[in-house]
Amino acid sequence: MQIKLNFSKPLSVSVGEVPDMVKIQLPVWTQQNNTKTEAIVFYPLQAALPMLIGSQTELDKLSKISDSIGNTASVIFWVYLVVNVLFGFALGMLWGTF
Repeated sequence: MQIKLNFSKPLSVSVGEVPDMVKIQLPVWTQQNNTKTEAIVFYPLQAALPMLIGSQTELDKLSKISDSIGNTASVIFWVYLVVNVLFGFALGMLWGTF
């Protein structure tokens, strides 16, 4: 089982000396051995959250890297699209379909 947490302010997670805690109640359905009755047992899970991002400069670097990756992916997509249209037109002219 994997649980994904999304924080709106990652710089605020576990900032002080005492780390923030995450608490989860995990429901488990069990069946009694001799009877057909079912019971729900809640198992508590608790863990400390580590500091997610060390500093504002690290957050700025990650933001710039993600922006550049997004821009690069967009450029690659448009170049791919234009090349496919041009090659499609050229092959159509070669095969006489245009």
